[in-house]
Amino acid sequence: MSSETENEKAYIRKLETELEQLRKQSKELDSFSSIASHDLKEPLRKIMLFSKLVIDAEKEKVSETSARYLERIAVSADRLQHLIDDLIAYSRTGTEKIKFTKTNLNQIVAAAKSELKESIKAKNVEITADELPTIHALKSQMTQLFTNLLSNSIKYSKADEISQIHISCEKATADSLSKLNTQPEMTYYKIAISDNGIGFPNEFSEVIFEPFKRLHGKDDYAGTGIGLAICKKIVENHNGFIAAESEPGKGTVFSVFLPDQETKN
Repeated sequence: MSSETENEKAYIRKLETELEQLRKQSKELDSFSSIASHDLKEPLRKIMLFSKLVIDAEKEKVSETSARYLERIAVSADRLQHLIDDLIAYSRTGTEKIKFTKTNLNQIVAAAKSELKESIKAKNVEITADELPTIHALKSQMTQLFTNLLSNSIKYSKADEISQIHISCEKATADSLSKLNTQPEMTYYKIAISDNGIGFPNEFSEVIFEPFKRLHGKDDYAGTGIGLAICKKIVENHNGFIAAESEPGKGTVFSVFLPDQETKN
């Protein structure tokens, strides 16, 4: 009995130590977000501003080579701006306090399409969707989830055919849930975002959700390599799961599994 008591005490001490470490990590993330939001972004804004001013004001005077270098500075600064924004979003996704409210996913998809309207028009993308449910969720994160997933499908569309993206929804079957660590007392919606884009080897279907894991060079496709990692964190925040299936040249399907009952927070 005494031995069991000592083991319990040791286990509690271990938990308390781990909890304290988590608190410190959370503070570090908050500190990082603050630094990235102000100390890093301010000088970057000046680099972008003055590069543009030089390009606009001196374009007739500088050599072709110098003009090309200035353009590269502007492009690199813009890429860094997006990277900082995505890092901030990634760090905050898991730490912000979540207050779930009734969220109509049809409205969320409409908001995501509005956010991406320029890309949709530029690439002549057709987006269709089934009737989607109302769930308990954090609206801002759901908007970011669908925006990121649609943006990903648009980005990796084929250049020689009309891009088609379809969002379907059904109750998840036992077979589709069998490989996921789901809670047995819950039922789930399976929301699939399917496209006819360039696809990728299915062996990378888990790797793509890791931060900074890119299957293509940054010069071939824009992006920071964090978007899908953010999607995974958002879905996990809602007690759900996300998976991908793909084949080169035959498009990709992202399947999002979300509980169909009120999520406890």
